[in-house]
Amino acid sequence: MIDINLIPASPGKRSAGAAFSTVQLGIPPKVFWGVGGGVVAILVLAHVILLGLLVIEGGIWLAHRAVWQSVLPQKKNIDTLGGEVRDLKKRMTGITDVTSARTTGWSRKLNTISDCVTKGLWLRRMTLDEKALVIEGSVISRDQNEIASIGAFVNNLKKDGSFMQDLAGLEVNSITREKRGVIDVANFTLTAKFK
Repeated sequence: MIDINLIPASPGKRSAGAAFSTVQLGIPPKVFWGVGGGVVAILVLAHVILLGLLVIEGGIWLAHRAVWQSVLPQKKNIDTLGGEVRDLKKRMTGITDVTSARTTGWSRKLNTISDCVTKGLWLRRMTLDEKALVIEGSVISRDQNEIASIGAFVNNLKKDGSFMQDLAGLEVNSITREKRGVIDVANFTLTAKFK
């Protein structure tokens, strides 16, 4: 009978790592472990460098955050001023719209209001915005007829076609009575809405 022995005849067992390094790659074990250790050292060094860069970036971020915190109150002030500038521009646009050639007849409307003021009635304030003209005033009457004076004023304004030309309507918002000494005074508010 034929006996085939595939195990080499060398005495003792060899480790798999030694067989791999010397037989298959032809690299001595000292060189193999030296190169492997060098690669591990490079990886550790790269890790330490990246960690150092991360710490530096964190420090830079904290410095920027501290600068931002010191600038934040000034930014809030600037934002507030920016809002005030926008409000002023909006008001200026409203005033420009009222005084420009696009809206005709405001001097005529104001003259009409002045002409329609009845005896004992005076105007305290007129406010104009994009939506309406608000007229605030007061009236006194010796014969206790303040409501009739306000009604006559409103009716005279409504009858004037040039005054009502750009307006959708004229309404009495409120009438309140008060006593000033011995005289009864009626305070009123009118609103003329634009079309």
